Amino acid sequence: MAVSNGTAINYPIVFIANGLGVGLMLVVLLSRHKQTKFASLDGRLFMYMCQLSLALCVIETVGYVLDGRKFIGAHTVITIVNSLLFILFSILACLWLCYIDYKLFGSLDRLRRIYPFVCIPAIIVCIMGVLNMFIDVFFYIDADNHYIRKPLCVLPFILALIYMAYGALLAFKYRKRRDRYIFMTV
Repeated sequence: MAVSNGTAINYPIVFIANGLGVGLMLVVLLSRHKQTKFASLDGRLFMYMCQLSLALCVIETVGYVLDGRKFIGAHTVITIVNSLLFILFSILACLWLCYIDYKLFGSLDRLRRIYPFVCIPAIIVCIMGVLNMFIDVFFYIDADNHYIRKPLCVLPFILALIYMAYGALLAFKYRKRRDRYIFMTV
């Protein structure tokens, strides 16, 4: 068990959890026995969510492994890796909400009309994630190349919780609009 910034990192747990996530996403992505399910918008959204989930599992593992390491360019690489986590996580949360809405209402017009506004918070968080590569917004990397959270680091998670609550509320309220169950990934 390595220690980073006074906190123990349990590498086996990180590898098991993210390895399981990668494995599950690979099974879903490689089991596309019907290419037609990815021709529809909801199929593509689902595929993008799986790809983002896979990428997040890999990137998070890389972030843990690189934390505290010293090599040429380490500070930059660690900053980029951790910024990517915040950016991709916010995109995933927004895509999930679009997926739920489209599964419920089946309306591309509705997505085009409502979701440019609904996605504004996710876009802002993504911009903040990009800014974090230059100024400390969500986190900073100290002189020993350790990841240190700042108070705003909770913002993407709060946003994801709001998106998930809104999606769950929509699914509960309009569940009778669809004849089948919605695969509501959380």
